[in-house]
Amino acid sequence: MEQVIYLDVLLVLNLFVNYFLFLGTARFFHSKPKRLRLIAGAAAGSLFSFLILVDIPFWLTVAIKLPLAALLVLIVFGFSSRTVYIKTVLSFFAVNFIFGGVMFAVWMLFSPAGMYVNNGVVYFNISAFTLVIGTLAAYLVIRTAGYLFDNRVRKNEIRRFVIGVDGKELILSGFLDTGNKLADQMSGYPVVICELSGVESLIPPDILCCFRSGGMDNLSHLEARSWSSRIRVLPYSTIGKGGLLPAFRPDYFCLLTKDGRREKEKQVLVGVTDSILSHGEYQAVLSSACI
Repeated sequence: MEQVIYLDVLLVLNLFVNYFLFLGTARFFHSKPKRLRLIAGAAAGSLFSFLILVDIPFWLTVAIKLPLAALLVLIVFGFSSRTVYIKTVLSFFAVNFIFGGVMFAVWMLFSPAGMYVNNGVVYFNISAFTLVIGTLAAYLVIRTAGYLFDNRVRKNEIRRFVIGVDGKELILSGFLDTGNKLADQMSGYPVVICELSGVESLIPPDILCCFRSGGMDNLSHLEARSWSSRIRVLPYSTIGKGGLLPAFRPDYFCLLTKDGRREKEKQVLVGVTDSILSHGEYQAVLSSACI
C-alpha cells in the first residue's frame, strides 16, 4: 500500500519539529535567539522536507544536509566567531541525532502506520495531539542531555554581555567567577578574559598576531596603528604559572538582563587568550567587579 503524503501536513510538521530542534540546540549554549529567527530557521528547514518525495542516493542526502544545516544555524544564531559557529553547527547535528534516535525508537517499538521516513525526513499522518506529545517528549530528552552535558556550570553563573569597538558589536556569554578580582593595576578597570575566537571579529586582522601565543614580540610594531592606544599588557599569575596577557580597551561593555535589556555600561579591559575556556558554554570569564 502506497503512503499518502499531504504537503500541508508535511510542512507544518517539519516547521513544528525544527522549531524545537533549534530550541534544543540553544539549550546547549545558554543562547536565546530571537523568536523571529527561530521561526525563520524552522520555516527554511521545513522546505527541505520535500526531499521525502524523491529517491536520491544517501551520499547526496548527506551532501545536501551539511551546507543546509550550516545555513540554518546562521539564520537562527548568527555568526559571532568561527569557533562558536562550528560548535553550534555540530551541536545542531547532535540534537538532530538525539531526535532521530527517539523517532527511530518509536518506529521500532510501536511501528505506527502513519509514520514514513525517507532521505532523513520524517512524515507522520497522525493526530495533532500525538504529534505534539511525541515532539515534546523528544525535546525533553534533548533538554535532559543538555543538562547532563552542561551540569558543570550553573545557569545563574552564566551572564550574557555586549561589547563594542569601532562600530562593531558582539554579544557573548561569560562565566561569572565571583572569586576572580583581576583588574588593571594602572586604571583599576576590571578585566574580562575572552577567548580569541570569540572576539577576533572586533580586532583588526593585521594585529591579530599580537593576541596569539607568543605575540608579545609584535607589540613594538603598533606605534603607528590606530589601536596602539587601546592595547594593554597585563601581568597575571595562577598556581604555578604566570605571564603577560594582551588586552584591549573596548568602546563600551555592559551586561544584559535575562530579557535582553542592557544594564549600565562599565569601563573594562578585555584580556585575550587563545586557550579554550569552555566546551561552548561560554566564551569569557567575568570578574566580580563587572556586576
